[in-house]
Amino acid sequence: MRNPTFKIVLSFAVLLAAAALAFAAATPQEIARLGQDLTPLGGEKSANADGTIPAWDGGITSPAKAGFPDFKTGGHHPDPYAADKPLYRIDPSSMGRYAAQLTEGNKALLNAYKGTYFMNVYPAHRSVAYPQRIYDATKANATTAQLAAGGNGVTGAIIGVPFPIPKTGVEVIWNHILRYRADVAGRNIGQAAVTRTGDYTMVKFHDEGYAAYSLPGAKEAELDNVILYFLQETTAPARLAGEILLVHETLDQAKENRRAWLYNPGQRRVRRAPNVAFDNPGTGSDGLRTSDQFDIYNGSPERYDWKLVGKKEMIVPYNSYMLHSNKLKNNDIVRPLHINQDHARYELHRVWVVDSTLKPGQRHLYKRRTFYVDEDSWQILAVDCYDGRDQLWRVQEAHSINYYDVPTFWSTLEATYDLCRRNGILVMLDATRALENAWFIRQREAGYEDWPVRDILRKICSFSDGATVSSKKDNLVNIGGFLAVRDPDIAREARAMLVAFEGLHTYGGMAGRDMEALARGIREMVATDDHVRARVGQVQYLGDLIFKAGVPIVRPVGGHGVFVDAAKTCEHLSQDEFPAQALTAEVYVDSGVRGMERGIVSAGRDPVTGEHHRPRLELMRLAIPRRVYTQSHMDVVAESIAAVHDRRDQIRGLRFTYEPEHLRFFQARFEPIS
Repeated sequence: MRNPTFKIVLSFAVLLAAAALAFAAATPQEIARLGQDLTPLGGEKSANADGTIPAWDGGITSPAKAGFPDFKTGGHHPDPYAADKPLYRIDPSSMGRYAAQLTEGNKALLNAYKGTYFMNVYPAHRSVAYPQRIYDATKANATTAQLAAGGNGVTGAIIGVPFPIPKTGVEVIWNHILRYRADVAGRNIGQAAVTRTGDYTMVKFHDEGYAAYSLPGAKEAELDNVILYFLQETTAPARLAGEILLVHETLDQAKENRRAWLYNPGQRRVRRAPNVAFDNPGTGSDGLRTSDQFDIYNGSPERYDWKLVGKKEMIVPYNSYMLHSNKLKNNDIVRPLHINQDHARYELHRVWVVDSTLKPGQRHLYKRRTFYVDEDSWQILAVDCYDGRDQLWRVQEAHSINYYDVPTFWSTLEATYDLCRRNGILVMLDATRALENAWFIRQREAGYEDWPVRDILRKICSFSDGATVSSKKDNLVNIGGFLAVRDPDIAREARAMLVAFEGLHTYGGMAGRDMEALARGIREMVATDDHVRARVGQVQYLGDLIFKAGVPIVRPVGGHGVFVDAAKTCEHLSQDEFPAQALTAEVYVDSGVRGMERGIVSAGRDPVTGEHHRPRLELMRLAIPRRVYTQSHMDVVAESIAAVHDRRDQIRGLRFTYEPEHLRFFQARFEPIS
């Protein structure tokens, strides 16, 4: 069964233990309630106490029941509730009355965007419905489904929801992951990373999903541990078009993590993509959502502890047929800061609330997340995402509908709001040596051993709004640098200033030859890992030689240079005698090797008191230019450093003969102290 739909995903810039978990399974008495006082998927059939949440009556099971008997699969589903009027509107002035029914994310959005963000609350309709075989399989799963080791997978389940009567938070999350969507689905998706001014480039995808887990007659033993075969192609814009992602999503992730491959049209290569998971940046998202935020949440739950808070009545996006309508254009929905709330529909529903907290020793952008999961469909409807300071950072909403020709309940629009950007504060990256840092991440941090450095570098950059780069380091050129920003408005302002200070943005004060060299250097530095491996290896070689000669250095050795501890080398000199500068000068006199002082001279003076800033370290930096020197050169440098170290007691301190007000480590002049 194919169900092509148009789906838009928005990100707003202003966007284990080896033993299996053991919990009390559902009892025969509880399982008997399914289809009786509980819905076939485990929701409460009855209305709430005051009738504001109605009883479930089976939902919308067909286009005819929705009132549209002539509807054809592949179109935009007409709204069966078009005649409804809002019961009330929640804005900052009325938010207090409904605070107990609002997510923390919605409260934050109401406070952050006063005057534009509001919530129109409509009569609730429990429209969810699924094929009868999904209900039958869910009841069967309730007696056999178990969590795999560490909660990182499910065994004993097929076709239906595994845990209709959940006892733990991670069971609720697996219900979301394994909920029925369709047998085979083809979708056209638009994704927009929207700036504060409302600018965006629509990234378009076409994806195909083959849900092996839920096919009629599926058997767990025949799955080969794969629940979903997923293929996604980027179709626009042209600079991204042609990239293809293939994913085999696994059922028991304790046995095997998801398998993923990526086709890069520029390289014409297919390679494994283990980084399509967890907090790695989502495809084409400008870093505004993580890989595991696609479909609101996907993939392994292994990095979190999951707590089942309980069930609550909450105001959540639901029956969002207005946003699904083909009468709206993209610009009718996309607005600066948030979507056009005139088209958003919220209803009061019962949801399971699950808190996830990052496990000790695990890493993720989000230290904690709170999920609000629909009791009828197991679709996650909203998520509050917290940063490492326990501050609310991002908010997700899944505006969902019943695709009643299947039938199934799924999101038609997913919005991710980045609250940290509402104040216009940018996170800028000094990416001058980001390539070397990416190499060290691969070498030293668990989980990145098999990553190409270019992918690690891309992940580093995804966490910022822009970067400044001195290109004489990683970019393999003799001159130049650049400023990169995501926001097109900031880019326009920067170009205007560039004209005044350097020249047109097409050359920025650089010669055409240097511009071409820079462009080639950026590509070449990440074409393979061989360059950065050799570069860092050369630095390591020099550091090892100097250390074996008994010279104190900073360890571990860095990626671009070796730092000699001048304070230990020149223990007879006080800091006011500039030991690092004196050592640097002595090495230059000995061999012509030019190092760089990194100590009291570089630290400068306090502008108020005029006193020297006194850093704890006095270092001589031996920075190695890329692709210039051979191993023999490194031998000469090490011999000179060792020779100077042997006569270190003869090194005299220095004093200023000229001290400029600014940047004295570049312009000052010294003489030896007699």
